[in-house]
Amino acid sequence: WGSIAREFLESKDSYSQLQNFVNSVLAEPWKHDAEEISEEKIAQKRGGYMLGETPAGVKLTTISADVGRDYFWVTVRGWGEDGESWLLDYAKALDFAGVTEMADEWKPVMGLMDSGFRTQEVYEFCSKSDRLWYPSKGQETLDKPLRVSPITFYEGRTARERRIKLFHFNAGSFKGDLYLRRIQDSDGPAWHLPV
Repeated sequence: WGSIAREFLESKDSYSQLQNFVNSVLAEPWKHDAEEISEEKIAQKRGGYMLGETPAGVKLTTISADVGRDYFWVTVRGWGEDGESWLLDYAKALDFAGVTEMADEWKPVMGLMDSGFRTQEVYEFCSKSDRLWYPSKGQETLDKPLRVSPITFYEGRTARERRIKLFHFNAGSFKGDLYLRRIQDSDGPAWHLPV
């Protein structure tokens, strides 16, 4: 029992490690508590500003894009002291030009673009963005929340070798922090939604 207790204490602060503990050590199925969060809990995070506005506490902005077959979902977040965060804007862009327009409007310090789909196009776009955009990949099995690795790819028809940083992130860890801690328990840095 002592070793099981120690293993629990070592894994309880990491969503993915806790999931592994429940599955492997306790031999129980993992229950995704995040799926049980009510609309009411999310609605409690709304207020104080409108979509498209920048609240007073915002010190810098970041941008992210989820890539689809023929569109991008683009999200802009504002960040304040100690990780406080505001959803500032989101939109569906039809092409890389639409993504660029949104970035030009908000002037983010950095952007992450999912490279799990249309990978070559994403790499080429990010490598030409003057270090604004970086490709990213979510992984459920990553042993830490975030890992950055240099990658080499060959650009288009020229087959010119290019290098760029790829951001790997533990999707379960971030979802757990967002859903379980910030939304459900209202713990940690504040997380805001517009009215």
